[in-house]
Order: sequence, then structure tokens, then C-alpha cells
Amino acid sequence: MSAVLRRADAVGTPVALVAGSFADGTDDRGAAVSLSRLAGTASVAMSDPARWLTEAGRALARDAQP
Repeated sequence: MSAVLRRADAVGTPVALVAGSFADGTDDRGAAVSLSRLAGTASVAMSDPARWLTEAGRALARDAQP
């Protein structure tokens, strides 16, 4: 789990993360999206970052629905 998620959990603050990739399995949590995982590979994510950032936002919004 990333330091950001640990700190947010410690104080009860909701947080969502989007990154190119996570080294520590952080993207296995619902509030964290890896662009590389979402796109399939890092090179695909980097070839069209606007698309994959939009998709990450959609994924986070969908997961946040009650």
C-alpha cells in the first residue's frame, strides 16, 4: 500500500490515486488506478495519456457509486 493511502486510512480521509503504475500492488485497491494496468501496457498508456486518464476517472467514478 502506498504511503498516501496509509496516511489517508490513518486519519479516515477518503482518497483516490491515479498513476502510471504502482510498484507495491496499490492498484489492487478500488481507490487506486494504474494507467498501465488499465491500458494493458505502459507503452499503450503513454501513447494516449488523455484517453487513459479519462478512463481512470471513469473507473474511479463508477467504483464510487453507492
